[in-house]
Amino acid sequence: MRHGQPDHPMGGRGWGLVVLLVVCLLAAACGGGDSTEEERAAQAEIATLASEALDALDEAVAVSGEQLQEAAEQVSEAVQEGQLGLATPGVLVVGTNADFLPFVGRGDDDGIRGFDVDLMTEVGSRMGLEPVWVDMPFPNLTGAVTTGEVDVVIAAITITNQREEVIDFSHPYFVGSQGLAAPPGSDLTGVEDLSSDVTIAVLADTTGEAYATDTFLDAEIASYADRATALGALSAGAVDAVFMDTDALVEQAREGSVVLVEEVPTAERYGIGLAEDNAPLRTAVNEALDAVVADGTYERIFTEWFPGRDVEQVIDLLR
Repeated sequence: MRHGQPDHPMGGRGWGLVVLLVVCLLAAACGGGDSTEEERAAQAEIATLASEALDALDEAVAVSGEQLQEAAEQVSEAVQEGQLGLATPGVLVVGTNADFLPFVGRGDDDGIRGFDVDLMTEVGSRMGLEPVWVDMPFPNLTGAVTTGEVDVVIAAITITNQREEVIDFSHPYFVGSQGLAAPPGSDLTGVEDLSSDVTIAVLADTTGEAYATDTFLDAEIASYADRATALGALSAGAVDAVFMDTDALVEQAREGSVVLVEEVPTAERYGIGLAEDNAPLRTAVNEALDAVVADGTYERIFTEWFPGRDVEQVIDLLR
């Protein structure tokens, strides 16, 4: 089953509308020049409405803050009482595949880094837990959750009906697409050029593989275990193009090693995967994730890893 986000007292656009209303009311109430008795009475009424709107805004903000604080306290209590069903009490074991920057990858010191890493670290922090990372092949992530080897998994994993048959997911935290990339100088101009003499590299057990298999019926599909191997095959001329999550190709395109030929807007939503029967952990993760979005931390992390992208557009799509 897919779980939507809970209703918040008011989204970001809601606050903006209230503030705009107050400003307009105050401007109308403070009109200059001589005025008749009726105009003065109308201005007094507008001033009263503006004051009431400000009071309502203050109350709504207080309620929102109280709800976030209450949720944080509930998560903290669940952690302290050992209600989350963690593999190791007090530790959040996170499975990932560190071959998919900017989401997850290795730094110069071989440490795990990326957007998913920073986001999961913040989520763990809100839960009073520090993530312990377990790197594994992408196809193994689902099984690691179901067997209890790890508590959660995060690695740009798209929420799909097929995956939801075996694991559960948090609220979505990212919206992605698929991209077709080719070597510089390629004759490919888009997916319409994928004929029978074209071989496309995809990643095994991914939505990119499923989409390519179902859609590019004339082309030959070659599945690879990880991104590095797929891109290596492209560089060696073993395949003509690669098809995978667009954001995982942007850096290579910027460096000039590939050309991003076409983006396919599949509107895939990524989620944090966890065991189906662990409702307390799912609730705790969702509450922490909501708090990260609400207080602006998500926007800071997003901007760092995806400069130039419209974070508000992504957040709106996730609501």
